[in-house]
Amino acid sequence: MLLGSSLANLAKYGSAARELQYYDLLSKQFDVVLLEYSNPINGLNHKTISPISNNKWINSIFNPLLQANRFRGLGVVRSKQFFGSWAAWILSRVNRKKFVLRCGYIWSRSVFHEHPNLHPLVCRIVLLFERLFIKCADGLIYGSLDIANYYRQFSNRPSVIIPNGFDTESFLPKPEIPKDVDFIYTGRLIPLKRIERMLENVGLEKTLIVAGAGPLAEIVENKSNVTYLGVVPNPDLPNVLNRARIFISLSATEGSPKCLIEAILCGLYPVVSDIPAHRLLVEELGYGLLLDDGQQLSGDLANCIIDPKKLEIFRERYSLPSIVSKEVSFCSQFIQ
Repeated sequence: MLLGSSLANLAKYGSAARELQYYDLLSKQFDVVLLEYSNPINGLNHKTISPISNNKWINSIFNPLLQANRFRGLGVVRSKQFFGSWAAWILSRVNRKKFVLRCGYIWSRSVFHEHPNLHPLVCRIVLLFERLFIKCADGLIYGSLDIANYYRQFSNRPSVIIPNGFDTESFLPKPEIPKDVDFIYTGRLIPLKRIERMLENVGLEKTLIVAGAGPLAEIVENKSNVTYLGVVPNPDLPNVLNRARIFISLSATEGSPKCLIEAILCGLYPVVSDIPAHRLLVEELGYGLLLDDGQQLSGDLANCIIDPKKLEIFRERYSLPSIVSKEVSFCSQFIQ
């Protein structure tokens, strides 16, 4: 196994625990070894290959080459995400193992949203690299149907749609917690998430909790109707989420929106931007409000009511044991 991004970086945003819980369950079926981009964090129960440099690019290229012999007993190499997954590909080629590429978001779409002023030549290089590299994988795991539909244009290798799994025993509705705020947003505070548009939609008459970190934190902190909590560790999120009636996210693009799913699992009503990843989830759930670009949120939220039966079906689909079982079944076919 290969972890394609730093656990330490995930820990900064409070989501490392979610990732580790998944690998803990996966390790009951496979021996899990993580190739890391930073020094190991506390609470790691798996064998980790530490970085050789503070430079992530050097690590992603040379660490797999220099430490390849430490992976000779592995059966399959799986990347965590598209960006940085060339490290997994290098490791798989050196050790003559199969390479499974996980795509939790559409990489080029994310790059173009985060860097809207890229030179046209750079944009073409990004697209070319993405389309060529996707063909290098022996197997592909897609985080959603939207992601699968995009990448299947460029590769016909064996693939499967496996969304993120969640601890449904922790992320669940808690009626004993009072609903003392109207909205909540959890996630990164970056331009891609359109935080300022979200604040405008909520207005000053409604209350909002924001949990997360990023360069737009100061804008959030200055709003009188916002309770800004900073980074909330993933195990503490269920109690925070259950304080709100509605989860709001007006993000410009998403792959597999983990924060939204966690909120839905806790019984919150989704009010989200009308983008493919959000639309698919709302359709799957059977309720929710999609906002087009420029559309304003109505002041009357009386119709934002969840359907308990539909919620229970949704919760079963995203439970960690169910998701891990799907990955074990798919990856097993590539073990030589």
